[in-house]
Amino acid sequence: MNFKKLSILVTSLMTISPFTIAQDSSSNTSSATVDTEFKNSFKLNYMGYFYNTRNEKDEMERNIQNINNENDIIASYKLTPKDELRLYSISTSSVQISGPLDEQASRSTFNHELVEARYLRSKILTEDKSGFNLTLGGSLVGYTSASKRKEIQYDGYAMGIIELSKTISPKFTLISQSRPYVYFNNKFKKDSSDGYRFRQLLIQSFSLPKDFSLHITQDLNYKMKNNFVGKNTKLSISNTVEIGKAINEDITLGVYFDHDLKTIAKTFENTSVGIFANLSTTL
Repeated sequence: MNFKKLSILVTSLMTISPFTIAQDSSSNTSSATVDTEFKNSFKLNYMGYFYNTRNEKDEMERNIQNINNENDIIASYKLTPKDELRLYSISTSSVQISGPLDEQASRSTFNHELVEARYLRSKILTEDKSGFNLTLGGSLVGYTSASKRKEIQYDGYAMGIIELSKTISPKFTLISQSRPYVYFNNKFKKDSSDGYRFRQLLIQSFSLPKDFSLHITQDLNYKMKNNFVGKNTKLSISNTVEIGKAINEDITLGVYFDHDLKTIAKTFENTSVGIFANLSTTL
């Protein structure tokens, strides 16, 4: 996944209405009741992103403008009121434009990036009893793009999820997500050790008048090539500001700005500006 988009995916999925399992109000346990329970527990979600990135360089040191599109399809099934399974399928496309205006060159690409299976257990701790909500989960991710696997030298990764949330007011929620990663190497990797990464997301979520919402996310990303310590480490910190408008309970549209906080004071490198759409349906 393009990780610039992950914070938006996290906050946008927060707007999905909680899945409910229908209760049979009578002693009738017919197949129709079973079908209703399944339909009310299964949901499809589409997240579409359109964005550009600035101030990259090609092999000839010419400025590059990337016009990108990402398509995320998420199937969610509620096993119980607290247990949820999600399946993700993510594809990307881009048009890359480089060179001065009078001699610009362009190149387009399309890739199916990855598939992910995720399990979440919510309400392990609840705000009314513990002062905050605790959700735990984990996922397995496989890269489906051969070029991606060759480029990064990993076939996929396992990820843990630790989420704490606190409602400060009816219009303001704070969320903390910790995500440790273990990457699985492949035949292109020169050494035998797996890679490690740790991410910390801090999300401030605001409900605004007229069905608008504002999400601000700080994303600390600590990459470890081979070990938890050593010279092959890279720390990045980015900030995402997202403004969304709920058209109805199934459609949300919005705009966002994403930037590397380490360079924002100097230049607008590593910047993404775009629009997104969140469409959902219960089957």
